[in-house]
Amino acid sequence: MRKSLMPEPQHKKKDSGNRKVGGYSAVLKYTGLAFQMIAVVLLFTYAGYKIDEWLGLTVPIFMIIFIIAGLFGYLYKLIKSL
Repeated sequence: MRKSLMPEPQHKKKDSGNRKVGGYSAVLKYTGLAFQMIAVVLLFTYAGYKIDEWLGLTVPIFMIIFIIAGLFGYLYKLIKSL
């Protein structure tokens, strides 16, 4: 008999890493995403506030721009990860 040079296909399911641990994996995943979003918005808000303060602006232009940029940036990351 002649052996094939091609390996035989494996019919095992790949482990995607999304195992349920007591049914809490989805809850922990989305809770983590929420805390990350809050952290990003707070960090960008603080950075924009400090830039406005450093430039002596009375209207918080950079704070508003940074909040919007942080939200859109995080939503883009979130959509790509799902």
